[in-house]
Amino acid sequence: MSKDRAALIQAIRLRRLLAEDRPQIVGYDGDEFARRLYYAQRPVQPSLDAIRGARETSASILERLADGDWARAGTHTEIGPYSVDTWLEIYSMHCHDHADQIERALPAARSAVGDAGAEDAEFLGVERPKQDQSAQVDDRGQRHHEP
Repeated sequence: MSKDRAALIQAIRLRRLLAEDRPQIVGYDGDEFARRLYYAQRPVQPSLDAIRGARETSASILERLADGDWARAGTHTEIGPYSVDTWLEIYSMHCHDHADQIERALPAARSAVGDAGAEDAEFLGVERPKQDQSAQVDDRGQRHHEP
């Protein structure tokens, strides 16, 4: 997952389109951002909070736009003309795409956490499987369920 990078960059892009005349919107290498900013080693929750904040503040801006604001545009270095309307078309699906990625990856993450410690589960942002509290461990380390 790209964590907070895309949400924050998209929020800045919207603001630049509205506040600057014909800004140049620069593309970036998402994989390089992820590597250099340690996305694989950082906890997920702060990034989710950043995404929520970026989306909520952007929505607040969009709610206030006048009709002419939707046509404000700049040039994207990879796709060319880039308006507020184009921004919304692209960005509105972004979190849904990530949600689909998470749904596909979650079973493997939960499986990997099965034997991991609570810290690992918290870092991954997945719920650790609950231990069966009704089981008793005998003197040989074997688990037995009470009737």
